[in-house]
Amino acid sequence: MGYGYRSSSLAINAGVFYTKWQDRFIWSDNFEVNGVDASGSIYGLTQMHKGIEIEGMYVYNDYFSLEGMLSLGDYRYAGEASARLYDENRDFISTESFYMNDVKVGDVAQTTANLNLVYRPLDNLKLNLSYSYYDDLYADIMFGDGRDDFVEDFGSGNYNSQGSRSGNGQILQLPSYELFDAGASYSFDLGTDYIVKLRVNVNNLFDSISGRIKDKLFYNSRKRYLSWFRY
Repeated sequence: MGYGYRSSSLAINAGVFYTKWQDRFIWSDNFEVNGVDASGSIYGLTQMHKGIEIEGMYVYNDYFSLEGMLSLGDYRYAGEASARLYDENRDFISTESFYMNDVKVGDVAQTTANLNLVYRPLDNLKLNLSYSYYDDLYADIMFGDGRDDFVEDFGSGNYNSQGSRSGNGQILQLPSYELFDAGASYSFDLGTDYIVKLRVNVNNLFDSISGRIKDKLFYNSRKRYLSWFRY
């Protein structure tokens, strides 16, 4: 369900979404059963995604425009799932079940926002500076022996919260972060049938993403220069 607004200088789209995936599965080789390394498929997982999304563009004049988007999501697992576990010789060990209701889905930012300032000094030249914000990001689920986000308790057949899980029963929430990107594109006409477009991007403009998780500091320096052309 969505809503749209249009005027000579402003365009806005807004919508809500709800999606449910059933019978998903995850493969993991980080299990341990009575001192024996094990692997297997965790099957029967259910994910529910819901939220709102807003995007828009404002044209100030022939030279400047501003684009933006906001997504507020709530992604969770639901119900129970099971795992069939095997040793390194592929001999079956056991089938275990665990409770996943209301556990946050990891490995994707559930709150995102972006602003993109566009400057067109010439008809065929476009420059842009983009700001992106990411929050509500959780660690991806790893079903293991305490080294990862979940740890199994095969005595009860259920999974408990240890290791890097937080005290409220959720997997570890990672720090929010932000990025600045910049780009430039230029196009020129080679005739009636060909238009060449050149594009250069600088991702992670200020060359740093850092976040403190527990007692560990992760530092990432990944400035990337990308360029391409097409016709």
